Amino acid sequence: MSENPFLYIVPKEEEKLIEFEGINVENIAKEVERGGIILIVGEHGSGKSQLIRELIKRTQGKLLDFTSNILNEIKDTNENIVYIEDFDLINGFDVEKQKRIISLISDKSEMGTTFVIECTPKIAEKLKFKNEREIKIPKLTLNTARELVIEKLNSVREEKSKDISPFTEKDIEEAWKKSGGNPRMLLMLLSMIYDLKVNR
Repeated sequence: MSENPFLYIVPKEEEKLIEFEGINVENIAKEVERGGIILIVGEHGSGKSQLIRELIKRTQGKLLDFTSNILNEIKDTNENIVYIEDFDLINGFDVEKQKRIISLISDKSEMGTTFVIECTPKIAEKLKFKNEREIKIPKLTLNTARELVIEKLNSVREEKSKDISPFTEKDIEEAWKKSGGNPRMLLMLLSMIYDLKVNR
C-alpha cells in the first residue's frame, strides 16, 4: 500500500460526508426547504463545502462560487435555493458593495429565495441578516477522526478493514490534538506521518 490516501485534503466529489456529532444532513435539508437564510458556519477546512455538496444533492439548489461578479449572479438567479461558498471573500469588496450584496440577499430571501451561505465564525458575526439561522460545524471528535482514518485507508486497500496500520492509536491521537479537530489539518498531518512510515 504505497499510494498515500491522505494526500487529498479537500474531499473528492465521491467521498462520503464526515459524520460530525450533532449534524444530521436530513434535518439540515429540511431546514433548507423551510426557506430563509441559513449560515453554514465553521473554520477553514472544517467540512462546510462537503456539507453543502451533500445538501445540494438532496435539495436541488444552485451553487454560486463567490467571485467578483457575485452581485450580478445573485441578481440574475431564479433558483428557489441558492448556495454560496467562500462567502468570506466578501471582505475583498469595499464596504458599500458588501452592503449591496447583503441587502440583495435579504431582499431576494423575503421574496422567497432560500440562501445557504458558507462562512467562518468571524464573518458570521459581521453578517446581520433578518431571520438568519446558523448551523455550526463542530470540531472532529477523536472517535470521528479515527473513523476518517479507517475510511481513507480503506480507499486504497484491496480488502476493507478496521485496521489503522501503519498508524498507531498514539499517532492518530497526537495528529487529532495538533489539528484542533479540523479535518483538513488532520489529513495534512496524517499525510506526512503516512509518508514517513510507508513511503520512506
